[in-house]
Order: sequence, then C-alpha cells, then structure tokens
Amino acid sequence: MNKTDVLIIGAGPTGLFCAHQLGIIGLTCEIVDNLDKVGGQCIELYPDKPIYDIPAIPECTGEELTNNLLKQIKPFNFNFHLNQRVEELKKVNDRWHVKTNANKEFDVASIVIAGGVGSFEPRKFPVKECEKFEGNSLFYSVKDKTIFKDKTISIFGGGDSALDWAIELSNTSKVNLIHRRDGFSGMEASVQKVKELNDQGKINLYTKYQLDSVVGEDKIDTVKIKHDEGELKEIKSDYILGFFGLIMQLGPILDWGLNINKKQLK
Repeated sequence: MNKTDVLIIGAGPTGLFCAHQLGIIGLTCEIVDNLDKVGGQCIELYPDKPIYDIPAIPECTGEELTNNLLKQIKPFNFNFHLNQRVEELKKVNDRWHVKTNANKEFDVASIVIAGGVGSFEPRKFPVKECEKFEGNSLFYSVKDKTIFKDKTISIFGGGDSALDWAIELSNTSKVNLIHRRDGFSGMEASVQKVKELNDQGKINLYTKYQLDSVVGEDKIDTVKIKHDEGELKEIKSDYILGFFGLIMQLGPILDWGLNINKKQLK
C-alpha cells in the first residue's frame, strides 16, 4: 500500500497545479488519472489549440500548458498512476484508504478530487456513415494540426472550439465553417473575427446548415450539407472536424459516498 500525505484524483491542469502547491509547503502526494497521459482535457481534446484565458499567459496550447505544469512540479518527484480509475474510497480512523481498478491501494491523510465532471467523450455526428471515417479523416479533436496544411477542412459547430479552430486553420488551409444556426455560442470577438475572414474569402461560412451525408471510400471526399429550408450543397473536403461539446459522466465518483449536490452537476 502506498502511504503519502495527499492523493490527487485527476492529472489535468488543476490537479497538476495543486500538486505544485502541496510540494512547496512540504507535503508528499500521489496522482491518479484514468487517461493514459497527463494533462486532462487540455491534452486529450485540444493539445494543439491556442488557449487565451490562462492568467499572465497571453497564448499557449494545451500541450504547452501541460508541459509547463510538469516542469513546475518536476523537483518534487511525485508519482503518477495513469490508466487507473479510483473505484473505492473509505475512511479508516483518521485516514483514507483508496483502491483503483488496477488494485493499486493508497493510505492517505487527505484527498483532492480534481476530476472535473468525471469522464468525458465528444458528442458525435448523428449521420451513421461518419463512423467509418473517425480517426482517419473525421475528428472530434485536433492532436496534430500539421496534417491539415494545404487541405480543405469542413468544421461543424458554433462554440469556441469550432470558432478558434476555424480562425487558426484558415492560416494554412481552406476552411468551411458550418453551423446549424445564425447565432454562435462562442466569444463575440471570435464570432466577429470569423465573419471578417468570411468577408475576406479566407473562411466559407454556412449558417442554418447541418451535415446530411458524407461521400468517400477510404477517406472523405465530399460532404453534403442541408439548409433548414431544404437546399442541399456539396462541398469538397479532405477532413471534417466536429465540435459539439462533450458528454460528461461522473462515473465511480457517484459511488464514493460523497455528499454531492446533483442539481449543480447538470
């Protein structure tokens, strides 16, 4: 059994910075995460996407943020236990005993739950033929933006991820941005930037359209989009990116016996 001061559940940016704060006051900790890598959503969903809302850092990517946080805690030599999910948590006298799905056990004085809202997966296209192109020419996150250079990309969505990637990829690619409404849910500055790029011919903006079907053999060749009023358009595309948000599940956290206000988690 691993005995330490604190167990941190979650190796995303919050968990990593928490580890740093524990280290500088002389406490030891172990860090558990159910992903196979450190960095949480930042590294899993948008490692290459620019982030603009980190204090004192005008711009960085999810990967850069993760790497800097790892450098920050490196002097403390904390241990990571990846690909493991906490399954059991119980109080024994004045300490906590924790067990993972890999039968790793911990004896700790305190626990920090930095798991966000639990496990997550992207909301996907309802069009069935999209499945065969996933990970090939259809993606729900960007892990290497260089593959899109000099290609035609059709991006679906109206939130910050869709807007940010449309702006970013327009520097090196031909970008189509398709959204099912006229209004967008992303930051107003990004909305205005997309509209400017559309006026300049650097982005092709299609509103009130949704994906109707995908055409291709081994890779995507064409997407068909349908307007609310029934008009059908065909767009040549090398890649499709879908940004419709995430489906969150608390998973085993609900079984840990914690006093959780479920209304706040909806």
